[in-house]
Amino acid sequence: MDLPRFYTLAIGMAPREHAGDVEWPYEISLCFDGFERPVGFAEGSGHCSAGNVFTAEEALREHWRQHYVLAQGEWLIPYVHQLAQGIVPPRDALIALATQRLGRVPDSFVRRIK
Repeated sequence: MDLPRFYTLAIGMAPREHAGDVEWPYEISLCFDGFERPVGFAEGSGHCSAGNVFTAEEALREHWRQHYVLAQGEWLIPYVHQLAQGIVPPRDALIALATQRLGRVPDSFVRRIK
């Protein structure tokens, strides 16, 4: 089985409480390979970063709403709903939309399966 590839389609920066002027990155990535956990959330940078992948159903929980806002990824919510329904959204179209929003082609990464 090929390893699932995720595309980082939304990236936003926001200040952290008690961190002065430090901007904190928030990201949302999607996988179009039929992987059971197709949504990735990440925040922070360097040794202060954290992230994981989730089922589409988990990614639609209210708990993640602020992450969508901070990552400027609210536009991805309808596509996460599609994933939750078992419908894989059109990868190339979403990469094109993300390219317009980000001003560059989105990064991608391969997720190792344990």
